[in-house]
Amino acid sequence: MKKIAASVMLLLAITACNSRYEQENDDKGNIVRRTSERSPFSEYDFEMKGTFTFDEDGTAITGIPAQGYAEYKYNNITINARPAKDGTPIVTIFEKGEKVEAGSDKGKEYLEDAIGRMQKLQAKFK
Repeated sequence: MKKIAASVMLLLAITACNSRYEQENDDKGNIVRRTSERSPFSEYDFEMKGTFTFDEDGTAITGIPAQGYAEYKYNNITINARPAKDGTPIVTIFEKGEKVEAGSDKGKEYLEDAIGRMQKLQAKFK
């Protein structure tokens, strides 16, 4: 009986997962990509405008278009990326509302995960 109950719970957890991908162009022709995933175990939302560039290792954002941005949320982690006036990327990272320095080990880990997702999203929607 326990095996049946466990199997039913697993099936419910799998079917409760919901994911969405979409792309559109704004009125200036910029690409806006969005994706989200929901499951009983995690929540993920991501939106990016424009095409970003990254370093070879996939650990840093090297370029963001002038009107571009990225907003990444995964469970209790939030990462925002925008271009500064001089075009250099500004990245802010928060965990449970507390700022995490992008150069710290934890910040680097979170940013690397977000960059991997950004690269996949850009490759999916070109």
